[in-house]
Amino acid sequence: SYPSYDLAAIFDQAATNPGIIDTLAKNMVKLMVRVGFNGVDIDYEWNAIQPGGTTMQLTETRAKGFQDLLVALRSEMDQMTTKTGETYLLTSAVFAAPSMIQDFIDKKGDWEVVSQHVDALNIMTYDFHGQFNAPATEADRNDGTVSGFLSPMDISYLKYPAAQNKNCVIDGIQAYVSAGVDPKDIVVGIPAYTRIMKVITISADADNRGAYQQLALVADQPTGEGGLAGGSWDYKALVNSAYVWGSATLPDDIVIVPAGTAPREMEMTPWIYSLSGKLFGSFDDGVSAASKGEWIKNQGFGGFMIWEIDGDIPNTDANFKTLSIAYNALLGVIGDR
Repeated sequence: SYPSYDLAAIFDQAATNPGIIDTLAKNMVKLMVRVGFNGVDIDYEWNAIQPGGTTMQLTETRAKGFQDLLVALRSEMDQMTTKTGETYLLTSAVFAAPSMIQDFIDKKGDWEVVSQHVDALNIMTYDFHGQFNAPATEADRNDGTVSGFLSPMDISYLKYPAAQNKNCVIDGIQAYVSAGVDPKDIVVGIPAYTRIMKVITISADADNRGAYQQLALVADQPTGEGGLAGGSWDYKALVNSAYVWGSATLPDDIVIVPAGTAPREMEMTPWIYSLSGKLFGSFDDGVSAASKGEWIKNQGFGGFMIWEIDGDIPNTDANFKTLSIAYNALLGVIGDR
């Protein structure tokens, strides 16, 4: 897998040196064959990581470079197939916010062309909300600096700012379909982690429980497992402290709210909150993963992927079949629930 934020410099050069894309594709396929791999993945997410940055900002040149690279890779792989008789896969991990999907179109990219040349688009339908929504100063507060869900199915009933109001699984996937992506190329991402956030006010009232509350300032946000920035915790560590990495701990009063609990039925993911720590964090579990799997099947999409699988319940766990995200998502997809 090649990260596109490392490829950005090459995409920039392609404006004056168009042959560089073909050379890159040839070298990627040669390396793929040499090491015995069966495909190439382009991790296309720089503007999802840092939309306001200069080095990671999406431009027309970079949109064209990404699209041209996929076209060139497909051609090189097809030529290699004629030599080896092997079938090679071309995939790309792509962002899920509708505004970013539209930004690619605005930069003269064509998702239908992308879809025609890949075997799968692994859509990162997570990180819709997190500590990155927290204000740096009190003056930065607005109606978007709140504790949203990490990977909600639907938030259409909320009144978010326009750019965030469609930041959910259903609207993100629909944006790709509307842009011409073949549904069979769509692989829906399911997270195996959470991003814990600190809020200003919290209560056990059904309308609160940490959800959609103003976030504490960036400087006051908690670290995650192992002291990682962003408040990231593996799913397995949330449900079993034996899996916690390092010395990280959560408050003793952590409450887990099941997926589908009113008035957050449309989000259809569970969440945790702590009154003492003023903490909130949503995640997926066996129940929500099965629900997403059933939805994926009913929509005729290509499948699902987990980021990342190490965060899920290991198959050696006594509760694997009940709790595992991957296992239950698969049962949902094959209709064996």
